[in-house]
Amino acid sequence: MLRSRFDDDATFTVDSTADPDRWRIESLADGSDMRRRLHEPIDVASGYPIRVVIAPRVAATQVGFAFHHLAVDGESLRILASSLTEPPRARDGDYRDYARLATARADMHRAADIAHFAPTASIVVDLAAVTRRRPVWDDRGARVSYPIEQGQWAAVGDAAQEHRVTELTVLRATLAGLVSARSGARAVPIGALTSGRDDTRWDGVVGMLVNTVSVLCRMSASWPATVEAVRKAENEAFAHSATAFTDVVDALGPSPTDRHPLFQVMLTMDRDPGLPGVPVTPYPVDIARCDLHVSVVAPTRSAVGRVEILYASALFDQAYVERLAADLVGSFSDLSGAGPRPWGERPTASRSRGPLPRRRSPA
Repeated sequence: MLRSRFDDDATFTVDSTADPDRWRIESLADGSDMRRRLHEPIDVASGYPIRVVIAPRVAATQVGFAFHHLAVDGESLRILASSLTEPPRARDGDYRDYARLATARADMHRAADIAHFAPTASIVVDLAAVTRRRPVWDDRGARVSYPIEQGQWAAVGDAAQEHRVTELTVLRATLAGLVSARSGARAVPIGALTSGRDDTRWDGVVGMLVNTVSVLCRMSASWPATVEAVRKAENEAFAHSATAFTDVVDALGPSPTDRHPLFQVMLTMDRDPGLPGVPVTPYPVDIARCDLHVSVVAPTRSAVGRVEILYASALFDQAYVERLAADLVGSFSDLSGAGPRPWGERPTASRSRGPLPRRRSPA
């Protein structure tokens, strides 16, 4: 896919050999300019969906890579990173094989997929802080990060075992409960990703295999019932994920101009990229596609985990989102048994110790 060019009709062409006129390695005299250069737009119609920038230094050379989202997903980044230090893995197929099969599968399931997500299109969940939206979506974003300690994450795992679900399902139910408490909504659509790698043929394939779906999380009278409802909602959404998210949105009619279609909150579990013996610094782009994108990175033996929230800065201020993150992480210790306490009953705590009190409006 890194030798591909993309057309306006969503098709792509893969060159059999790399064309040197379609990409190059750029050199910077000042490494402090690396982030700005990597964040500049990539023209995928005339060039390849990759930018490589180097900045020589006295002790070491800094190398930066930027990839267009049309060409790679998160797993692709890990595959590409490992290829810098390890021999490439043998593959049973390539992205063109995947694209052909995915297109055929989508054609078979399109009607059912669209029908499944149609009810979600009419559900809008605004947190209490969102008092007014601009007529046209403002994608300026900012990030906050809140630490997850080993003990807090162990409680998430314990709850997952207790309810016989994945840690991600527990996190989704917890986030849905927090959003419900802050909005008054009893049904909360939360965006989710499907990997598209449900076949071993795609294990080493570089490309955009991920699809987006909306999981409608309904709040129940008890915490165990809520977790079970979220599990079922996830399974139903994933079973209707053959059709590309953009095709589902187009089929459901004109999209709203002031918000993301089908959901306002997204949840993902992510891993930090890493290479043995080589420091890696992510340079994410702060573009808000929805109100809140909550990314959870689990702690490891050598590193504290974190909840990172990319938020629409036109809707929220930093202090409000920091409190959301603190409340989310602070609730992890309550996930077993009867589940999290009502969000308004949580004690005040410092940033280093967990949850903060419920806020009725932004700071």
